[in-house]
Amino acid sequence: MLTRFKDHGWEICFFSIVFICMFIFFTGAHRLIIYDGDDWTNLSCMRHFIPMWHGFNPIKILPETLMPLVGYFSGYFITPFTKNYVDAVTIVAALLVSGFITLYMFLFVRFIGILGNHNRYRDAFVCILVLLAHFLIFKQNSGLSNYLFRSFDLTCYFHYLIPAFVNISLVLYFLRHDIEKNNVWTESRVKNSILVFILYLGIFSNILQSVILAALIGVLLLAKEGEKLFSPHQWIRIFKENPLYSSIIIVWFISLFFEASGGRAKNIATPGLISPIIDTLKILGESLHQINFIFLSLSLLVILFSLYITHNKKSMFADGVLRIIRICFISMFLVSIYLILVCSKAMPTYINRSDVLIGIFFWYIVIFGVSLVYLLQEYPKIMLLAPVFAVFILVEVLSGQSTFMESNLADAAPRDCYAVDTDILNQIQLADQSNVNELELHVPKGDNRDNWPHPNYMGGNICNTLYRDGIISRTFEIIIVPDVNMNKKYHIPIQ
Repeated sequence: MLTRFKDHGWEICFFSIVFICMFIFFTGAHRLIIYDGDDWTNLSCMRHFIPMWHGFNPIKILPETLMPLVGYFSGYFITPFTKNYVDAVTIVAALLVSGFITLYMFLFVRFIGILGNHNRYRDAFVCILVLLAHFLIFKQNSGLSNYLFRSFDLTCYFHYLIPAFVNISLVLYFLRHDIEKNNVWTESRVKNSILVFILYLGIFSNILQSVILAALIGVLLLAKEGEKLFSPHQWIRIFKENPLYSSIIIVWFISLFFEASGGRAKNIATPGLISPIIDTLKILGESLHQINFIFLSLSLLVILFSLYITHNKKSMFADGVLRIIRICFISMFLVSIYLILVCSKAMPTYINRSDVLIGIFFWYIVIFGVSLVYLLQEYPKIMLLAPVFAVFILVEVLSGQSTFMESNLADAAPRDCYAVDTDILNQIQLADQSNVNELELHVPKGDNRDNWPHPNYMGGNICNTLYRDGIISRTFEIIIVPDVNMNKKYHIPIQ
């Protein structure tokens, strides 16, 4: 046990620090908090654990089972200690998101650890820069800044970012095994069953995120089979020789057909073809224009210099790095085309969401990380500047007149959201204790359509969630009453 700790002690300490930093970020600096109607609904709305043909969200198995489990666990296991359901959900959600980010970084370090000579300090330095890159990439000089670990609300963390983390983790896992020439499918039935389970969750999570894995598997198959991949008479042989990769692609296409049959896909479908694509490209261009100049300059410098060196220095290490960069670049291109087409059909503005763009920029960040590993391997004296460079990037992330955007659609401060939630909970719990059959629930005034983010139809949903998770003892009718006094009291902008 002591020997194992000595061998892996630095990893335990390093990734514990990563986890703690992310947990503090999501519970303190930019808190994950229940706020809008979707949050209150999805914390209790549990679906079947299989794809549902013609369902509203046919293939969103991961988000629509995980989020209700978080609500249930928060209500019965954490609320007795926190004495507040909102605090409990924040803690559990932050634990989950921080855990997935830490897993992402852990698998990234395992991935780059097989490149060149293993060096834990080099790997830790590159990991720190890669982690900070997710915050620096959209950092502005003033105003509000986006970042790749941000989503619009609590619901979207489960519906977009967590599916992205699962698929990214699978990509890093498959990439490492591909480089090592190891078969992912082992003789251990336990490991294989766990892999199948995670693949199931990754594919049946969100079609905007599952493409991250599908693109890599497609590129790996293409690299192995070449033009034969497009010959139908070769498909049976390809499937027999590549059963896992082929099965992933087939199941992924099946998931697309299921999603196309869904109610949400039909509700948000955009008419036309060329015009929506042009609109999507314009919005994507605006997003690319927001990329931080320092990040773009430094990352391009590292990547281009690395490419120059690898082309001029023939070695197995250089060839391996070039292969990884090619795989990532082609995958990034395929994901970009796919997202442009899907977003243009669904809603062009989807393409400017950071929890969607992560599917594109993840590949670029991996290319940056791999290029940096190569340069540090070839020029180890650069490591002398590692502390200075790491602190420089950290200061750039934290400096300036800009702060990071909050994760709520009202763009309200987390403390104000918490105050509103506490007021709503107090109203409902008091009504439960008073044995009333009907409650007029006062909420902040929202938009003029349905009072979003506290819509007129959310009364039954919030009551069901609080009853299911043990916060109230019974259900009763709740009528939503928009109240501008709530806006004034809790500093919520009136739309």
